[in-house]
Amino acid sequence: MNAIVDHATLQQPGSPLYFPVGVDKVLLNDGVTEAPGWQGIYNRDTEELMHIHKTTYQLVTNEEIFENFDQAIRVAGLHDGNVEIKDELSHGGCRAFRQYIFHDHELVVDGNDRLAMRLIVRNSYDGSSAFVARMGAYRFVCSNGMNLGKTLLEVAQRHTKGFQIDKAADKLVTAVSDWSAFQERIDLWSHLYLTYEQCTLIFKRFAKTERMVDYFARRLMEAHPGGRPTLWNVHNILTAWASHGDVKGSNAAATRSQRDEDIGRFIECKEWKMLEAA
Repeated sequence: MNAIVDHATLQQPGSPLYFPVGVDKVLLNDGVTEAPGWQGIYNRDTEELMHIHKTTYQLVTNEEIFENFDQAIRVAGLHDGNVEIKDELSHGGCRAFRQYIFHDHELVVDGNDRLAMRLIVRNSYDGSSAFVARMGAYRFVCSNGMNLGKTLLEVAQRHTKGFQIDKAADKLVTAVSDWSAFQERIDLWSHLYLTYEQCTLIFKRFAKTERMVDYFARRLMEAHPGGRPTLWNVHNILTAWASHGDVKGSNAAATRSQRDEDIGRFIECKEWKMLEAA
């Protein structure tokens, strides 16, 4: 969902992330006996059991955690101007994914390739993730998302008191500086020419199967036939796969998020850094 945002408050009317949830007992198979020491997280619209936690688990709703983060964005001065918000759910609503795309913080790579600063945020009701915000980019030419490998903020979901708005805002202010510095890195990528053999070695280092290697290599040759691909081109092949490549089903948002994180880690690996230093 791409939300129409009230820029004064960063409210997202009708966001799929905001639905009523509650905690209740869990019954055993006989439908009468309560499971001792356990409680369920229920979707109150459908009364569907979403996940089971121990009774020590304290529910914090998406509304609560994202309202705190939105407040940090306001304190950091990032809510003014053109902010686009994209919301998605996966795993029956247990996992929430949000992108804040800041169109007032754009840069241009290789003459006409426009990127915007992006914050990639996730939260969960199933304990799979704390609230995590990472630095990223959004590439307009093909709607690719990019994880730039930097975790800005991580807050244990069940402890809202641990979410200190001022400290979060300080990290968001730093993100703007990091975003400007990142332009130098991708400028380097766009001028670092590689052979197809070097590109294939990169794909082999990243891919889990030979089939994936062949897929990446073919896509690169189709996009740059007879030319000299750059490290930036290789990165774009990976991010295109992460954003669009064979991502289907109700858990597609989680798949894209995991791929995004894999690429964010990969660009910090030894082999990638060696290419940058060459």
